Amino acid sequence: MKKTVVFHSNYSRMFTGFGKNAKNILRYLYKTGKYNIVEFSNAKLKEEECLESLPWKAYGTLPKQEILNSINQDQGKVRIAAYGLMEIDSLIREVKPDFYIGVEDIWALTPLVEKKWWNKNCMIWTTLDSVPLYEEALKIIPKVNHYYAWASFASREVERLGYPKGLIKTLRGATEINSFFRLKDEQRTLLRKEFGLSDEFIIGFVFRNQLRKSVFSLLKGLYLFKQAYPKANVKVLLHTSWDESWDIKKFMKEFSLKDEDVLTTFVCKSCGHFKVEHPVSKIKKCPKCQKDTFITTSPSNGVDEEELNDVYNLMDVYCHPFTSGGQEMPIQEAKFAELITLVTNYSCGEDNCAKDSGSSPLKWEEYREPGTQFIKAATSATSISDELEKVYLMSKEERKERGIISREWAYKNYSIESTCKKIEKFINEECNKKFDYKEIVSTKYPYAAVPKIEDNAIWIKTLYSNILNCQVNDDDEGLSHWIDRLNKGENRQAVENFFRNTALKEEQKKAPNKTLEFLKSIKDKKVLVIVKNGEREAFYVNCLLKNLKETYKNFKIIVATKNELFHIFEGNENLDHVIDYIDKMSTPFFLEGKGNETKYCDIVIQLSDIFPNYSYIRNSEDIINFDLLCT
Repeated sequence: MKKTVVFHSNYSRMFTGFGKNAKNILRYLYKTGKYNIVEFSNAKLKEEECLESLPWKAYGTLPKQEILNSINQDQGKVRIAAYGLMEIDSLIREVKPDFYIGVEDIWALTPLVEKKWWNKNCMIWTTLDSVPLYEEALKIIPKVNHYYAWASFASREVERLGYPKGLIKTLRGATEINSFFRLKDEQRTLLRKEFGLSDEFIIGFVFRNQLRKSVFSLLKGLYLFKQAYPKANVKVLLHTSWDESWDIKKFMKEFSLKDEDVLTTFVCKSCGHFKVEHPVSKIKKCPKCQKDTFITTSPSNGVDEEELNDVYNLMDVYCHPFTSGGQEMPIQEAKFAELITLVTNYSCGEDNCAKDSGSSPLKWEEYREPGTQFIKAATSATSISDELEKVYLMSKEERKERGIISREWAYKNYSIESTCKKIEKFINEECNKKFDYKEIVSTKYPYAAVPKIEDNAIWIKTLYSNILNCQVNDDDEGLSHWIDRLNKGENRQAVENFFRNTALKEEQKKAPNKTLEFLKSIKDKKVLVIVKNGEREAFYVNCLLKNLKETYKNFKIIVATKNELFHIFEGNENLDHVIDYIDKMSTPFFLEGKGNETKYCDIVIQLSDIFPNYSYIRNSEDIINFDLLCT
């Protein structure tokens, strides 16, 4: 009997690193004919039309649209929904896999290890790309039998911290080697001519326009290079969206770069035609279908791999400056196209700058990411200019020779076959424990939106569906019971409240809260800061903890907040613990205790519901010197 394998990641047709990896892995496993392949596609609704065209079974992991509408003001819940964490239990119960592979950012995967169904047939494959390593990633090590990172950077760091060798192994993302290759010289010449180019020295960068992609360093490096070689016919090709994070036009102006110095890729949203042109505007008229839908490429509107290979073949050198990364697939794609690659020598860049890799390492300086305190790399523009100079001065023969070395090295280290053979081994040899589907309880949604519906039967079905996350038939006794009560004059609001309270109780039963027991177990003096109003409030408090710690040097400093806000406080050295916020904390007097009442904390500070005025209430007899308004 075929084993059912669930692969949970970005949608396999997204133009992202996770998406490309999913496509390459799933194609390989599907072609073996040995497995029932099931894709869990994050950020897609369960039965979106696009999923039906895949050769394997696929489910979107987003909850129902009504639920999404009800949580759209809570960014923490939106994030959880986008990663599939709201629907994962019901999908596992429906699919009943033999092997689960979760491929996402680590904060999307750590909650899964506490699931009833989690066992030795489950694999985490994640991008640990900065030090200090995310604390939650280390905490789950004992509960993960197959724990992999995309780069050896993470494995080395875990060992440096004193953990036994091999607890987190390296498994490289699968890169399609056949789609990327160097065209013959005459083909490259014709390709340039097609796009109005000739003998320019073209520097390429293929990237999603995210904050961690250092496009400003590249443009400054280009500026410095042009200063050193004012007569050089040099251009930079930025294959990216100009509508996401960085305002590239402003950087161009800052570094005295004109439109003719820069190239970018346009793709028509209507007909799919693509062309590399100067970025005179973000939207143009498509030269093929003549519609005003010719825009810069993006994760949802990109080129296919044959066209992307043409983009690489327009380049003379590839430059990839970044602050950190899990693998950065464009680096390997550029290597397969036999380009010399200039790569920031940090995080996964260390792997790509290995000896005989065909790369030149870019120097960087350390800076710290606010909140997490992660070490990030600020790539040196001077180093970029220096390495560009070296490639520029090389003969065409030397560039070709280095390019061949790049491809050979990438083939040995990043091919689909080498990665998928390892995954096959996990499934075939170590898939020996059954999932416990009976223990999986479907998630309830006590705060889900319920539309106004006149028909009593349809309205009750909606309560079952949206709030209790279950479907009922027309002959269901519960449905008949509630319709009968409504027909006899029962108030609709009372019925809705019953459903919501039932859902709330079920959710609270699944994870009995140990918060108060934990607080009681801490014998030191304690200051508890309650944060319950969202990210803005959490960031505000995070900035003020230093002042609080200086005032109460001999106290343990604890923050109580929603689980989805925990990441904001990671790495804050002025904080001792972050714990779950529970409803009882809405009355701080209860926590500080009076008379014979249990005293859980010495001082409780709660930002009030007047937010954002940031007043506070408390019940302690101690004098509070901490001014919440200070910065």
